[in-house]
Amino acid sequence: MEKLGDAEKDLFRKSFWLMIGTLYMNLMSLLFWIIASRLSTAEDVGYATTASSLIMMLSGVLTLGMDISVLKYGSSRIKNEIFSASLMIVAFSAVLTSIALVIWQGRGLYGEEYRQYIMILAAVYPLFVFGNLLSVALVGAGESKKVMFIRIITSTLKVAVIIVSAAIIGIINGIIILLSFSIPAVIGAALGALYVRSIYTIRMRSFQLFREALRVGVANLPQKVFGVIISNLGTVLLAFFTSNPALVGMTYISLMIMLAISGFAGVFSTVALPQSVAKNSEVYVHSLRYGLFITSALAAPVGAASWWILSIIKPEMAHAWRTLTMLTPVAVLITSVSNVITELNYKGKNREIAILGATMIASLFVFLYAFTRLEGTREISIAIALILTYAIALTYVFIGLKITWLLKNMLIALAGTCLGAGIGVMVSTQIHPVMGGLIALSVVVLMYSLIFKVVTIKEIILLMRSVFST
Repeated sequence: MEKLGDAEKDLFRKSFWLMIGTLYMNLMSLLFWIIASRLSTAEDVGYATTASSLIMMLSGVLTLGMDISVLKYGSSRIKNEIFSASLMIVAFSAVLTSIALVIWQGRGLYGEEYRQYIMILAAVYPLFVFGNLLSVALVGAGESKKVMFIRIITSTLKVAVIIVSAAIIGIINGIIILLSFSIPAVIGAALGALYVRSIYTIRMRSFQLFREALRVGVANLPQKVFGVIISNLGTVLLAFFTSNPALVGMTYISLMIMLAISGFAGVFSTVALPQSVAKNSEVYVHSLRYGLFITSALAAPVGAASWWILSIIKPEMAHAWRTLTMLTPVAVLITSVSNVITELNYKGKNREIAILGATMIASLFVFLYAFTRLEGTREISIAIALILTYAIALTYVFIGLKITWLLKNMLIALAGTCLGAGIGVMVSTQIHPVMGGLIALSVVVLMYSLIFKVVTIKEIILLMRSVFST
């Protein structure tokens, strides 16, 4: 493409700022947990990570997918009504969840000492949920740069709180770790509210729009639950099926690396949904091209140097490199499915979205159970299970929608990722992992940009210019 349209430029510009915010947030989160693990006991880190996972699971499921409703209509003429309805539903759910946490008080989880963790969680949960909803509302309204600022401020504050606490006290415990990401949640919600008040108006003119917000959210709930399962419960399921804590730990690290890659590129499909609805145009076609390119360009080098990356984290993890390498094509599949869901949301196919999400949940359980039973595949069982799960999901989509444009771009990205990672692994073991990563990246660029020209080098240059020219 020599000439770029306004839709491509707008999509890339808004996605770029969101990617910067996501990258900074991930890096600061990594720094946060490195500091926390070194200045506290394994028990305290375990308490804090349990609380963190719990709040992520609750917010992912009990907000009923209202963030998708806000995102979809964030730039449309009914944005105020959809936002108001979603805010009411989330507020009701958040209050009930906090009350339930206060009543539960962590009974049956660790011991009496964990009660204070649950009480803090109950207090901060509504603010955490509201902060996330408000950030999504800003993305839906096209204010990605504001979201970037919020993420930079809250992520920096999270690390600052734990560093200051360590400097004053000398050692940190689980409560301080929990407060270190609870306090920024309060600031994030306040900043989100400050930005949102100038964009949205609380208004409810029609019960029909309230139902539309609920309909879109509930339809997207199964696929959101699937995401929660992968990021929070996947390793728990693996532990249940294998009873091997060492395997679970190594798999968890590999899974988090893969999810970080796909999440980084997934901002394109996130930004594309409200733009497609507002412009009544298939902007998500461009989000697929850009998202797959970024995913492949990151996944292939990681797959090529997987043993080296894992050894940096912990030397004993290096022998589990096959899991991380096999998870690299999963990142491509995740990006593809994300764009499929964006298209289905744009076209209002709520029933198909719900079926797709439910199919993925059922497939993951079946495949993970089946492959953990086989001795030879236990190490890479979650990778195989995810690959087959996404394959079934995409097969369902192809049968229902016959999306040839998706198939073509996805296959090119998969071929580039697998070929690049494969060649890169050989170079990494024979010469050096950095050289292997560079070779893998070169293969992706060669296939995606130079041979098939899905996203050309010239287009990338023009897109980057558009980001900084405004």
